[in-house]
Amino acid sequence: MTDIQQHIFDYITEEYVRQLLPPKYFWHYTRVLDQREDALLETLTDQQRDLFEAYQMAQFDRDNLERQALFRATWAMAHELLCP
Repeated sequence: MTDIQQHIFDYITEEYVRQLLPPKYFWHYTRVLDQREDALLETLTDQQRDLFEAYQMAQFDRDNLERQALFRATWAMAHELLCP
C-alpha cells in the first residue's frame, strides 16, 4: 500500500470500523471471548501459553493481511468507478 493508503487504512480500522459494528453484539462477544481466553490460559503450562500466544499473533497477522486486501480491493473498485 502507498503511505496515504496506509494512513487511511489505519484511520478506518482504528477509528471508524467499531462505529459500524452493532455495539450490543460486539461487546457481548468481546466479553465472552475474554472470559473463554482467561479460562483457557488458566489451564495451560508456561510452554503451552507461549505457543498459544504465538498462535494468536500469527492469526492476528493473517487477519490483518485479509483486512488490508479487502481495503485495497475496495480502493481499486472505487478508483474504477470514480475515474473511468
